[in-house]
Amino acid sequence: MLVFTDRLRAALAFAFVGCELGLAATMRLGAFPFVMVAALLLFLPPRIWDRLEAALKTKGGRDPRAVGESIGSRHLAVERAALPSVPVGRRDVPARTTVRRLGRVAASVVLVCFLVAVVTWQLAGAGFVDSPTDVDEIEEASWSFFAPNPPDASWWYAWEADLEGGETVGTLTDESGEIDRPPDAADTYPSVLWKRYGTDLRYGGDAHYEPLADYRCRRVADDSTSDGEPETVRLYHVEQPVTVDGPVGDPVADLRLERDC
Repeated sequence: MLVFTDRLRAALAFAFVGCELGLAATMRLGAFPFVMVAALLLFLPPRIWDRLEAALKTKGGRDPRAVGESIGSRHLAVERAALPSVPVGRRDVPARTTVRRLGRVAASVVLVCFLVAVVTWQLAGAGFVDSPTDVDEIEEASWSFFAPNPPDASWWYAWEADLEGGETVGTLTDESGEIDRPPDAADTYPSVLWKRYGTDLRYGGDAHYEPLADYRCRRVADDSTSDGEPETVRLYHVEQPVTVDGPVGDPVADLRLERDC
């Protein structure tokens, strides 16, 4: 992005924007793809923004810069009327120019140092530049997020609650009594935050499941269709083996916590 200019940079930026929008449409990543798109917009060349400005001017009938200058002029006039007039000597002009020049130089130096640090870090990671410190070798590195070794199982959480009337409700089994396997395990989470919470909870102990059990007890108690108050709640971690062709075998439910409501 820093090497190419003009049309090549625009094409590369739009290509990355398309990839990020594709991730947003196909994966549950929250606001991350849109943050990346906002960052990529900074790399668009001036001609793109000029055309956008011209299009807005043609569509709206007024030049956006003229509107902004008009608003700014009105604000400046009000501020000047509210402030007392103070004579300014001509010696202040060179001083202000010097300060602005020093500010630009300092900003340029900081930007160059940042870019050099980023490039050096990338080169060190690729092995082209020696790392300043020795990095301990990782014995068990996992690239399961990427091909050719994708995860071999999908998982989700399920629950059951025993009511005072003897009825059992929950999401563990279907009407036939078999473990209910959703078409997509990601659909069992209401949002990305719930998915993140489930990931952090996956290897937690009983104490980490207590808040979730309390939450389920309250939800069942507030459900007007339930036959009485909940007495006991059970939380399960369900795992389904999968291959490139889809699920294989039956899902396995692991009881993580059982407690009274």
